[in-house]
Amino acid sequence: MIRVSGTTDGPEADAARELRRILLASWPWVEHDSQATIEIVVGVQCHAQSTRDLDIVLLATLPSRARYVPFLNFQRRGDRQWMKPSEVQVASLCVVLEVKDNDQADVRFEGTRLEVRYRHDGVEHWHGASEQSFKQVFALRNYLAAHQLDVPFVTKYVWSAPKTCAA
Repeated sequence: MIRVSGTTDGPEADAARELRRILLASWPWVEHDSQATIEIVVGVQCHAQSTRDLDIVLLATLPSRARYVPFLNFQRRGDRQWMKPSEVQVASLCVVLEVKDNDQADVRFEGTRLEVRYRHDGVEHWHGASEQSFKQVFALRNYLAAHQLDVPFVTKYVWSAPKTCAA
């Protein structure tokens, strides 16, 4: 089962629907597999946290057939060695996605940091989307812990959904 819930309008909801489409294109069986549960929640609020608004939270529990072929080397948790296995099994996921719908000219990388430009009243500033995404991980973890819930490993992702130009 794969379900999208929460806010239904705006770039975050559009990104959630696109994420659902991508997941189904990768694992078409997930829609009807009773062992698969994927929840894509739009507009999550982590009340009493310094970072409260989370654009999208993806939660998944998957059966053993959820696999992919990696294209990058990575380290397993606790290992010192980098490797690239022929296949990786995905048992569960908890991902916080920060959605940015800025024009391409308003997005830049400074080293490994992703920044987006905003303009207000003729003044522009660059906002650290990477840092924002990083803070959201801890907001979710702390929120769950404050409610005596099991805290999973949470990863972050910045989703770039550029604005489209009307022709």
